[in-house]
Amino acid sequence: MKKFLFIAVLVAASFTGFSQTSKGTWLLGGGAGFNSVKPSGGSSTTVWNLSPRIGYFLANNLAASANISIADAGAGTETTFGPAVRYYFTNLGSSAKLYGNAGANFGENVSEFNVAAGVAYFLNSSIALETAIGYSNESKSKVSSIGLNIGFQIHFKK
Repeated sequence: MKKFLFIAVLVAASFTGFSQTSKGTWLLGGGAGFNSVKPSGGSSTTVWNLSPRIGYFLANNLAASANISIADAGAGTETTFGPAVRYYFTNLGSSAKLYGNAGANFGENVSEFNVAAGVAYFLNSSIALETAIGYSNESKSKVSSIGLNIGFQIHFKK
């Protein structure tokens, strides 16, 4: 009986511990990262970026967001804006979730589409640290890149 009660408490905690991704929750945060870019016929370049984000959970585990990306490859910065969607797939233990992200960024000289997969580690009921591996494709110059991003999100429940 004690084992059953212990398992029931763990299961209940796993559901309540992730109310951060429930419908009606706001996200505020962002990340930083780097991508390795190799233009066709060119040499490889590292691009650093910062990307603040604000989002809203339209349904449980599904958020839509607006993003800004500020990138620098050593020849000056470029700022892009765009929408993204994020879905939290599954719990990884009692304080982490696996997620996928897809988005698009548009700027003066660039339009980029990107996808990423990562883990959000919830430090408490409001703050998550994140790490992700992503792929992006810049459609005008046809340059693709793979990168690593780290970040945080603050989850504001109504």
